[in-house]
Amino acid sequence: MPKLKVALANYLSKRSDNNIYLFPAGRYNKVMGSDVTKNWWKDPENIDPDHHYNIGTIEQRIRKLGKKCGFSAHPHKFRRTCATLALQSGMSLITVSKMLGHESVATTQIYLDISDEDLREEHRKYVV
Repeated sequence: MPKLKVALANYLSKRSDNNIYLFPAGRYNKVMGSDVTKNWWKDPENIDPDHHYNIGTIEQRIRKLGKKCGFSAHPHKFRRTCATLALQSGMSLITVSKMLGHESVATTQIYLDISDEDLREEHRKYVV
């Protein structure tokens, strides 16, 4: 979480617009195809005050980036991976369940990727 806070603070410090959205949309026609495409968000004139990135936009960007890198990237996979890593790092199942917003711990159990090796290790640690 500290890395995320630093990255967001850095991003916000470089924005000079007064848009209320954390991730505002760009004025597509003005920005795309120009030499400012990479850092379009640094120029307030490129910000569209009426639009912002939404869940669909983010999912589309993640899939596009994955394809560009040569693999299939799905936003839900990041969520599952984060939850699995939290559990493997020692976070309780109940806490992971709350973090994900699940009403039932049973939903979280289905959701997580627990390897056979993890299961054996936990069995050795707590049962044997």
